[in-house]
Amino acid sequence: MNADNALSGTDVLVLAGGMGTRLKSVIGDHPKVLAQIDGQPFLFYLLDHLRVQGVQHVVLSLGYAHQEVLDCLKGRPVTTPRVTTVVEKTPLGTAGAIRFAS
Repeated sequence: MNADNALSGTDVLVLAGGMGTRLKSVIGDHPKVLAQIDGQPFLFYLLDHLRVQGVQHVVLSLGYAHQEVLDCLKGRPVTTPRVTTVVEKTPLGTAGAIRFAS
C-alpha cells in the first residue's frame, strides 16, 4: 500500500467539540480546531493531511462554539475529503461523542 493513500477507503472521526481550556490563553474563546497557524485554521491543515493519506470522508464531531467552525467550513473550497458535521447539544464526553457521531 502506498504511504500516500494509507487510509484510503477509511472514514475518519475528528472529535472537535471541546472547549480548549488549556489553549484558552492563546486562542481565546475560539474552538481549538480553529487555532490559526500561519494564517489558516489548524482544521484545514488536518483535512489536507487526511486528504494526502487517501481519506475521502471525515465526520467532524462539534460541540463548543460549533457555529464558528461551521462558518469557517463554508469558506473552504469544496475538495476531498468530504466533511460531514454532527453537533452535540450538550457535552457528551469522548465516549459519548463517538457514540453520538456513529
